[in-house]
Amino acid sequence: MEWEKSGARPINDTDFNRVYEKIEFFSETQYHEYVPCLGPENFEFMVRLGRWIGNVSNVGDKQILCEFVPRIPFFGRAEFTELYQAAFRGPITRWVIDELNLFLNDPGLEDQIANELHHHTWYCPITDSMQISDFHHVNQIGGIDYRPDFRSLAVLGERQGQRKRVVDFMQNHKNATGRSRPLRRIVLLEDFVGRGTQIEDALKFAAELSPDIPILLAPLIICPDGGVYAKQLANNYANVSYGPVMELTDDLFIRPSSKVSPASLEAQIRDLAVSTYSQVVGDEAASPRPYGPFGSQETGATIVMYSNAPANTLPLIQHESNTWKALFPRSARIR
Repeated sequence: MEWEKSGARPINDTDFNRVYEKIEFFSETQYHEYVPCLGPENFEFMVRLGRWIGNVSNVGDKQILCEFVPRIPFFGRAEFTELYQAAFRGPITRWVIDELNLFLNDPGLEDQIANELHHHTWYCPITDSMQISDFHHVNQIGGIDYRPDFRSLAVLGERQGQRKRVVDFMQNHKNATGRSRPLRRIVLLEDFVGRGTQIEDALKFAAELSPDIPILLAPLIICPDGGVYAKQLANNYANVSYGPVMELTDDLFIRPSSKVSPASLEAQIRDLAVSTYSQVVGDEAASPRPYGPFGSQETGATIVMYSNAPANTLPLIQHESNTWKALFPRSARIR
Protein backbone atom coordinates (compact mmCIF):
# COMPACT_ATOMS: atom_id res chain seq x y z
CA MET A 1 0.00 0.00 0.00
CA GLU A 2 2.88 2.35 0.79
CA TRP A 3 4.50 1.58 -2.57
CA GLU A 4 1.24 2.30 -4.38
CA LYS A 5 0.79 5.61 -2.56
CA SER A 6 4.35 6.62 -3.41
CA GLY A 7 3.67 6.07 -7.11
CA ALA A 8 6.22 3.26 -7.41
CA ARG A 9 5.64 0.85 -10.28
CA PRO A 10 7.03 -2.63 -10.94
CA ILE A 11 9.36 -3.09 -13.91
CA ASN A 12 7.17 -5.64 -15.73
CA ASP A 13 3.71 -5.19 -14.25
CA THR A 14 0.99 -2.58 -13.87
CA ASP A 15 1.09 -2.14 -10.10
CA PHE A 16 2.23 -3.82 -6.90
CA ASN A 17 -1.32 -4.77 -5.94
CA ARG A 18 -1.42 -6.98 -9.03
CA VAL A 19 1.97 -8.49 -8.12
CA TYR A 20 0.70 -9.22 -4.62
CA GLU A 21 -2.47 -10.85 -5.98
CA LYS A 22 -0.33 -13.20 -8.05
CA ILE A 23 1.80 -14.06 -5.02
CA GLU A 24 -1.30 -14.78 -2.92
CA PHE A 25 -2.72 -17.00 -5.67
CA PHE A 26 0.47 -19.06 -6.03
CA SER A 27 0.83 -19.23 -2.25
CA GLU A 28 -2.58 -20.84 -1.94
CA THR A 29 -2.33 -23.13 -4.98
CA GLN A 30 1.35 -24.15 -5.16
CA TYR A 31 3.86 -22.72 -2.71
CA HIS A 32 2.22 -24.38 0.29
CA GLU A 33 3.34 -27.76 -1.14
CA TYR A 34 7.04 -27.06 -0.61
CA VAL A 35 8.18 -30.17 1.29
CA PRO A 36 11.25 -28.79 3.15
CA CYS A 37 8.93 -26.30 4.89
CA LEU A 38 6.14 -28.66 5.92
CA GLY A 39 7.59 -29.35 9.37
CA PRO A 40 6.16 -27.67 12.49
CA GLU A 41 9.37 -25.71 13.02
CA ASN A 42 9.07 -24.00 9.63
CA PHE A 43 7.19 -20.87 8.60
CA GLU A 44 4.35 -20.79 6.08
CA PHE A 45 5.06 -19.12 2.77
CA MET A 46 3.63 -15.64 3.41
CA VAL A 47 5.70 -15.37 6.59
CA ARG A 48 8.81 -16.51 4.71
CA LEU A 49 8.03 -13.92 2.05
CA GLY A 50 8.04 -11.11 4.61
CA ARG A 51 11.28 -12.36 6.15
CA TRP A 52 12.88 -12.74 2.71
CA ILE A 53 12.01 -9.23 1.54
CA GLY A 54 13.13 -7.99 4.95
CA ASN A 55 16.65 -9.26 4.21
CA VAL A 56 17.33 -6.02 2.33
CA SER A 57 16.84 -2.52 3.65
CA ASN A 58 16.68 -0.56 0.41
CA VAL A 59 13.05 -0.03 -0.69
CA GLY A 60 13.96 -0.44 -4.36
CA ASP A 61 15.59 -3.80 -3.61
CA LYS A 62 12.51 -4.91 -1.65
CA GLN A 63 10.34 -4.07 -4.65
CA ILE A 64 12.60 -6.03 -7.02
CA LEU A 65 12.42 -9.10 -4.79
CA CYS A 66 8.66 -8.78 -4.48
CA GLU A 67 8.15 -8.59 -8.24
CA PHE A 68 10.50 -11.51 -8.80
CA VAL A 69 8.51 -13.96 -6.64
CA PRO A 70 5.65 -14.81 -9.06
CA ARG A 71 8.21 -15.17 -11.87
CA ILE A 72 9.99 -18.06 -10.14
CA PRO A 73 8.97 -21.24 -12.02
CA PHE A 74 7.51 -23.57 -9.38
CA PHE A 75 6.89 -27.21 -10.27
CA GLY A 76 4.27 -28.61 -7.90
CA ARG A 77 2.83 -32.09 -7.48
CA ALA A 78 0.34 -31.57 -10.29
CA GLU A 79 3.09 -30.55 -12.70
CA PHE A 80 5.14 -33.62 -11.79
CA THR A 81 2.12 -35.86 -12.31
CA GLU A 82 1.92 -34.48 -15.83
CA LEU A 83 5.67 -34.98 -16.31
CA TYR A 84 5.45 -38.62 -15.17
CA GLN A 85 2.68 -39.27 -17.68
CA ALA A 86 4.41 -37.33 -20.43
CA ALA A 87 7.60 -39.36 -19.93
CA PHE A 88 5.76 -42.67 -20.09
CA ARG A 89 3.56 -41.82 -23.07
CA GLY A 90 6.22 -39.85 -24.93
CA PRO A 91 9.96 -40.65 -25.01
CA ILE A 92 9.68 -44.01 -23.22
CA THR A 93 6.96 -45.38 -25.49
CA ARG A 94 8.71 -44.08 -28.62
CA TRP A 95 11.97 -45.65 -27.47
CA VAL A 96 10.37 -49.07 -26.97
CA ILE A 97 8.70 -48.87 -30.38
CA ASP A 98 12.01 -48.00 -32.03
CA GLU A 99 13.96 -50.58 -30.06
CA LEU A 100 11.60 -53.38 -31.08
CA ASN A 101 11.38 -52.03 -34.63
CA LEU A 102 7.59 -51.99 -34.47
CA PHE A 103 5.31 -50.54 -37.14
CA LEU A 104 1.93 -48.88 -36.76
CA ASN A 105 0.26 -51.54 -38.91
CA ASP A 106 1.60 -54.44 -36.85
CA PRO A 107 -1.24 -56.66 -35.57
CA GLY A 108 -1.74 -56.37 -31.83
CA LEU A 109 0.58 -53.36 -31.68
CA GLU A 110 -1.01 -51.73 -28.63
CA ASP A 111 -1.01 -54.95 -26.61
CA GLN A 112 2.60 -55.64 -27.53
CA ILE A 113 3.72 -52.17 -26.50
CA ALA A 114 1.75 -52.35 -23.24
CA ASN A 115 3.25 -55.74 -22.43
CA GLU A 116 6.81 -54.49 -22.92
CA LEU A 117 6.21 -51.24 -21.02
CA HIS A 118 4.46 -52.79 -18.02
CA HIS A 119 6.16 -56.16 -17.68
CA HIS A 120 9.60 -56.09 -19.25
CA THR A 121 10.93 -52.58 -18.59
CA TRP A 122 12.70 -51.65 -15.37
CA TYR A 123 12.06 -48.06 -14.29
CA CYS A 124 14.66 -46.84 -11.81
CA PRO A 125 15.73 -43.44 -10.45
CA ILE A 126 19.20 -42.02 -10.96
CA THR A 127 19.19 -40.46 -7.46
CA ASP A 128 16.84 -40.73 -4.51
CA SER A 129 15.35 -37.30 -5.23
CA MET A 130 13.30 -38.85 -8.04
CA GLN A 131 9.95 -39.99 -6.61
CA ILE A 132 9.95 -43.34 -8.42
CA SER A 133 6.96 -44.77 -6.56
CA ASP A 134 4.82 -41.83 -7.71
CA PHE A 135 5.95 -42.47 -11.29
CA HIS A 136 4.81 -46.09 -11.01
CA HIS A 137 1.48 -45.22 -9.38
CA VAL A 138 0.60 -42.49 -11.89
CA ASN A 139 1.32 -44.76 -14.83
CA GLN A 140 -0.19 -47.87 -13.18
CA ILE A 141 3.01 -49.89 -13.39
CA GLY A 142 3.29 -52.74 -10.91
CA GLY A 143 4.93 -56.08 -10.37
CA ILE A 144 8.51 -54.97 -9.69
CA ASP A 145 9.51 -54.93 -6.03
CA TYR A 146 12.95 -53.35 -6.34
CA ARG A 147 13.57 -49.93 -7.86
CA PRO A 148 17.06 -48.92 -6.65
CA ASP A 149 18.60 -45.58 -7.44
CA PHE A 150 21.54 -46.24 -9.74
CA ARG A 151 23.76 -43.55 -8.26
CA SER A 152 23.85 -45.60 -5.05
CA LEU A 153 24.31 -48.83 -7.00
CA ALA A 154 27.29 -47.30 -8.78
CA VAL A 155 28.96 -46.53 -5.45
CA LEU A 156 27.91 -49.60 -3.47
CA GLY A 157 28.19 -52.10 -6.29
CA GLU A 158 31.44 -51.23 -8.01
CA ARG A 159 32.74 -54.78 -8.07
CA GLN A 160 32.05 -56.86 -11.19
CA GLY A 161 30.19 -59.41 -9.08
CA GLN A 162 27.62 -56.81 -8.10
CA ARG A 163 26.90 -56.02 -11.73
CA LYS A 164 26.29 -59.72 -12.33
CA ARG A 165 23.78 -59.80 -9.49
CA VAL A 166 21.83 -56.95 -11.10
CA VAL A 167 21.85 -58.71 -14.48
CA ASP A 168 20.74 -61.97 -12.85
CA PHE A 169 17.88 -60.15 -11.11
CA MET A 170 16.70 -58.76 -14.44
CA GLN A 171 16.95 -62.07 -16.28
CA ASN A 172 15.27 -64.10 -13.54
CA HIS A 173 12.65 -61.60 -12.49
CA LYS A 174 9.19 -62.95 -11.66
CA ASN A 175 5.95 -61.17 -10.82
CA ALA A 176 3.98 -61.59 -7.59
CA THR A 177 2.31 -64.77 -8.87
CA GLY A 178 5.65 -66.37 -9.72
CA ARG A 179 5.29 -65.95 -13.46
CA SER A 180 8.54 -65.25 -15.30
CA ARG A 181 8.82 -61.59 -16.28
CA PRO A 182 12.42 -60.96 -17.39
CA LEU A 183 13.37 -57.28 -17.47
CA ARG A 184 14.82 -56.58 -20.89
CA ARG A 185 15.62 -52.88 -20.67
CA ILE A 186 16.21 -50.07 -18.13
CA VAL A 187 14.76 -46.57 -18.02
CA LEU A 188 16.80 -44.23 -15.82
CA LEU A 189 14.66 -41.35 -14.56
CA GLU A 190 15.61 -38.15 -12.75
CA ASP A 191 13.34 -35.33 -11.61
CA PHE A 192 15.76 -32.47 -12.29
CA VAL A 193 19.19 -32.31 -13.93
CA GLY A 194 21.29 -29.16 -13.73
CA ARG A 195 24.82 -29.56 -15.09
CA GLY A 196 24.40 -33.33 -15.35
CA THR A 197 27.28 -34.41 -13.16
CA GLN A 198 25.02 -36.51 -10.90
CA ILE A 199 24.09 -38.85 -13.76
CA GLU A 200 27.57 -39.85 -14.95
CA ASP A 201 28.37 -42.65 -12.48
CA ALA A 202 24.83 -44.02 -12.55
CA LEU A 203 24.72 -44.13 -16.34
CA LYS A 204 28.16 -45.75 -16.55
CA PHE A 205 27.15 -48.47 -14.11
CA ALA A 206 23.91 -49.19 -16.00
CA ALA A 207 25.47 -49.10 -19.46
CA GLU A 208 28.25 -51.49 -18.47
CA LEU A 209 25.91 -54.11 -17.00
CA SER A 210 25.70 -55.72 -20.41
CA PRO A 211 25.89 -54.44 -24.00
CA ASP A 212 22.66 -56.38 -24.63
CA ILE A 213 20.62 -54.31 -22.14
CA PRO A 214 19.20 -51.16 -23.75
CA ILE A 215 19.21 -48.08 -21.52
CA LEU A 216 17.09 -44.94 -21.84
CA LEU A 217 18.26 -41.83 -20.00
CA ALA A 218 15.06 -39.88 -19.36
CA PRO A 219 15.33 -36.75 -17.19
CA LEU A 220 11.98 -35.09 -16.51
CA ILE A 221 13.44 -31.57 -16.37
CA ILE A 222 16.90 -30.72 -17.63
CA CYS A 223 18.86 -27.48 -17.94
CA PRO A 224 20.51 -26.47 -21.24
CA ASP A 225 24.05 -27.25 -20.06
CA GLY A 226 22.86 -30.54 -18.60
CA GLY A 227 21.23 -31.46 -21.89
CA VAL A 228 24.49 -31.01 -23.78
CA TYR A 229 26.37 -33.05 -21.18
CA ALA A 230 23.75 -35.82 -21.07
CA LYS A 231 23.85 -36.23 -24.85
CA GLN A 232 27.63 -36.52 -24.74
CA LEU A 233 27.42 -39.18 -22.02
CA ALA A 234 24.77 -41.14 -23.91
CA ASN A 235 26.87 -41.07 -27.08
CA ASN A 236 29.66 -42.84 -25.21
CA TYR A 237 27.64 -46.06 -25.10
CA ALA A 238 26.10 -47.98 -27.99
CA ASN A 239 23.26 -49.28 -25.79
CA VAL A 240 22.20 -45.90 -24.34
CA SER A 241 19.55 -43.56 -25.76
CA TYR A 242 18.61 -40.09 -24.54
CA GLY A 243 14.97 -39.01 -24.17
CA PRO A 244 14.30 -35.93 -22.02
CA VAL A 245 10.77 -34.79 -21.22
CA MET A 246 11.26 -31.04 -20.67
CA GLU A 247 14.37 -29.18 -21.79
CA LEU A 248 14.48 -25.75 -20.14
CA THR A 249 15.28 -22.63 -22.13
CA ASP A 250 17.90 -19.97 -21.40
CA ASP A 251 15.35 -17.36 -20.34
CA LEU A 252 14.78 -19.28 -17.09
CA PHE A 253 18.37 -18.64 -15.98
CA ILE A 254 20.08 -15.54 -14.65
CA ARG A 255 23.83 -15.78 -15.18
CA PRO A 256 26.63 -13.21 -14.89
CA SER A 257 26.93 -13.33 -18.68
CA SER A 258 23.19 -13.07 -19.39
CA LYS A 259 22.50 -10.55 -22.13
CA VAL A 260 19.53 -8.59 -20.82
CA SER A 261 18.49 -4.96 -20.80
CA PRO A 262 20.05 -3.07 -17.84
CA ALA A 263 16.56 -1.88 -16.90
CA SER A 264 15.01 -5.38 -16.91
CA LEU A 265 13.97 -7.32 -13.83
CA GLU A 266 16.48 -10.03 -14.78
CA ALA A 267 19.33 -7.50 -14.71
CA GLN A 268 18.16 -6.17 -11.34
CA ILE A 269 18.08 -9.69 -9.86
CA ARG A 270 21.50 -10.42 -11.33
CA ASP A 271 22.91 -7.33 -9.62
CA LEU A 272 21.19 -8.22 -6.33
CA ALA A 273 22.62 -11.76 -6.47
CA VAL A 274 26.10 -10.24 -6.53
CA SER A 275 25.59 -7.35 -4.09
CA THR A 276 23.87 -9.50 -1.43
CA TYR A 277 26.09 -12.57 -1.76
CA SER A 278 28.16 -11.95 1.37
CA GLN A 279 24.94 -11.49 3.33
CA VAL A 280 23.42 -14.62 1.76
CA VAL A 281 26.51 -16.65 2.74
CA GLY A 282 26.68 -15.26 6.28
CA ASP A 283 28.99 -16.88 8.79
CA GLU A 284 30.54 -19.90 7.06
CA ALA A 285 30.81 -21.65 10.40
CA ALA A 286 27.05 -21.35 10.85
CA SER A 287 25.97 -22.69 7.44
CA PRO A 288 27.51 -24.43 4.39
CA ARG A 289 28.79 -21.97 1.80
CA PRO A 290 26.81 -21.98 -1.46
CA TYR A 291 28.63 -22.36 -4.75
CA GLY A 292 28.59 -18.66 -5.66
CA PRO A 293 26.13 -15.83 -6.35
CA PHE A 294 24.62 -17.82 -9.23
CA GLY A 295 24.57 -21.30 -7.72
CA SER A 296 26.34 -24.44 -8.84
CA GLN A 297 28.68 -23.79 -11.80
CA GLU A 298 27.16 -20.28 -12.07
CA THR A 299 24.09 -21.82 -13.66
CA GLY A 300 21.74 -19.17 -12.26
CA ALA A 301 18.59 -21.27 -12.33
CA THR A 302 15.37 -19.75 -11.01
CA ILE A 303 13.62 -23.13 -10.67
CA VAL A 304 11.98 -24.46 -7.50
CA MET A 305 10.31 -27.87 -7.18
CA TYR A 306 7.79 -28.83 -4.54
CA SER A 307 10.24 -31.48 -3.27
CA ASN A 308 13.25 -29.14 -2.95
CA ALA A 309 15.17 -26.27 -4.54
CA PRO A 310 17.96 -27.45 -6.86
CA ALA A 311 21.57 -26.70 -5.93
CA ASN A 312 21.99 -24.56 -9.04
CA THR A 313 19.06 -22.29 -8.17
CA LEU A 314 20.10 -18.76 -7.20
CA PRO A 315 21.33 -18.83 -3.57
CA LEU A 316 19.35 -15.69 -2.76
CA ILE A 317 16.23 -17.83 -3.29
CA GLN A 318 17.22 -21.03 -1.50
CA HIS A 319 20.19 -20.47 0.82
CA GLU A 320 19.59 -19.93 4.52
CA SER A 321 22.27 -18.48 6.79
CA ASN A 322 22.58 -16.53 10.03
CA THR A 323 22.28 -13.31 8.00
CA TRP A 324 19.85 -14.36 5.26
CA LYS A 325 16.35 -15.84 5.38
CA ALA A 326 15.52 -17.99 2.36
CA LEU A 327 12.26 -17.86 0.44
CA PHE A 328 12.45 -21.59 -0.37
CA PRO A 329 15.06 -23.02 2.02
CA ARG A 330 16.92 -25.84 0.32
CA SER A 331 17.29 -29.19 2.07
CA ALA A 332 20.94 -29.92 1.31
CA ARG A 333 22.60 -33.35 1.34
CA ILE A 334 25.63 -31.94 3.17
CA ARG A 335 25.30 -29.79 6.30
